[in-house]
Amino acid sequence: MNSANVFANYANNAGSCSTTGGTCGVGETITFTAGSFGYNYNCDTHTFAWNFGDGTTGSGVIATHAYATANTYPVTLTITRPNKGTSFQANTVNVKVGSGPPTGCQPPMTAGANVFIVYSNASSTCSNTGGVCAPNEPLSFLAGSFNYDYNCAAHTFSWTYGDGNTGSGKSVSHTYASPGPYTVSLTIANGGQSVTMSSNVQVGSPLVAINTIDFTITPWIANGVIIPNGYKFTPSSDPAGSVTKYSWNFEDGTCPALGDAACTSTGEIIHIFPTNANYHITLSIKTPTGHEGVTAVHPLEVVPSRRRSVPHT
Repeated sequence: MNSANVFANYANNAGSCSTTGGTCGVGETITFTAGSFGYNYNCDTHTFAWNFGDGTTGSGVIATHAYATANTYPVTLTITRPNKGTSFQANTVNVKVGSGPPTGCQPPMTAGANVFIVYSNASSTCSNTGGVCAPNEPLSFLAGSFNYDYNCAAHTFSWTYGDGNTGSGKSVSHTYASPGPYTVSLTIANGGQSVTMSSNVQVGSPLVAINTIDFTITPWIANGVIIPNGYKFTPSSDPAGSVTKYSWNFEDGTCPALGDAACTSTGEIIHIFPTNANYHITLSIKTPTGHEGVTAVHPLEVVPSRRRSVPHT
């Protein structure tokens, strides 16, 4: 063996950085090869010891390595014939590792353009293109790409599902326990570049925003008898939507003094006013879409009345 017939070579997967030139990327996988010209490694037992110049070593006629930081690293290869007790240090190759996207990862990643989130259920009735997913239904998430090769370097994939859970990997699966809109985020990093993107997942029935509300006021009639100072309040919304709670203020000091049960309802509510007076009744709502502050106000004059029967019709 001599410097003319054995030597060290290296290249990344794309061939854009190699023994002949170019800059490798941080975190990019580089393949090192013990080359030969007119020398046959099969003639005897050989061992191959690599020193990658960053404090790490490797072995084998072919070895792979990735550098964590940008620098120029001198790589040495020592070839030994144990049966002969001889060894030879091949040429030193200098590996230039730069910051930014790995040389082989061109063009660089652009979130939402050449790298993006893809998801669907098993039947493809809900996906990143539309549809409503079901609670407790497994969903498959994938880091998609277009004209970008994840094999250009080592990549990490970090997912947040919008419900407090996280995952990792190019392809993952997740199940949502409750209905709601969720925002899924994915961060992809290759050692020299990191991009983050998001996608919305609708689980359960789509939620309708309530834009206007109103209510009617009628005397409270119990068993055919009009109850003095008692009134029934019936709320409505337009457009119809999923109102989770109606909140009432009767302007008589009872709310919130009497607690949630006396001041909220899921539909109509009965209220008895303690005194005869003029009141302004205020209704507000909370919806699953987070619309709060939507209100309706009506005046009500409570006048003296007697308990009286109402004819049945």
